[in-house]
Order: sequence, then C-alpha cells, then structure tokens
Amino acid sequence: MGKHVGLDENLAKGMFINFKSLMPIVISQIKPQLPYHHPFPISNATFNGLAKQAEKIPDF
Repeated sequence: MGKHVGLDENLAKGMFINFKSLMPIVISQIKPQLPYHHPFPISNATFNGLAKQAEKIPDF
C-alpha cells in the first residue's frame, strides 16, 4: 500500500489505522465549530462522506 509513494508498509498501515480511528473524533470536534449560517446540507454531506471513506479502510 505505501510502496506506491515510497513509504514503509508498516508505517502506511499505521497511518491508515490512525486516520480511521480518529475520524469520528475529528468530525465531532469540528461540527460545533462551524458557523451557524453554514449550510447544513454541505457540512452533512462532507462529514458523512469522510465517515464513509474512513469505514472503507480495512482493519489490518
């Protein structure tokens, strides 16, 4: 996986594991920081998309 970009395989796996585990926390911390006038459909689609992508990361 990481060989494509010159990373050690274990380092790349660790980065993906970290990304996947932190995504729900990041989303929950960022949501309340959005301005009240920020369009909900846009933020909702963005956060749902990030969560779905994180779920696609395999459990190594």
